[in-house]
Amino acid sequence: KKKDDKNKDNKDEKKKDDKKEEEKKKQEKKKEDQKNKDDKKKDSDKKEDEKKQEKKNDETKDDEEKKSDVDKKKKEEEAEKKMTPEQKKKDEMRKKELKHMMKQLQKNKMPTMMYQTNPEKGAKNEQNPW
Repeated sequence: KKKDDKNKDNKDEKKKDDKKEEEKKKQEKKKEDQKNKDDKKKDSDKKEDEKKQEKKNDETKDDEEKKSDVDKKKKEEEAEKKMTPEQKKKDEMRKKELKHMMKQLQKNKMPTMMYQTNPEKGAKNEQNPW
């Protein structure tokens, strides 16, 4: 009977120890899970912050581009003001001619052939022009 009682006591103690160990493991898992959740939140917060920063950067770039466009227009206007009437007429004619030439090029596209050149001599390769 004493042996049985000791065995029972030992078994009870082992069970208690096992339960304590399981509880510790559960607590550790909970802590790890909480840490992982916190890390995920931090990562998501970082990503959101990065997105906000990118938006701000994009907005500043857009503003800078707008400013540079405005500056270019102002410079062009100032240059036009400095021009004499004759120079203005010539400039307008050049612009009109350029537009006309571009239209003609678009209408009458000419097919072209490209030849392979020998890089050493700079001449066409007569055997294989392609």
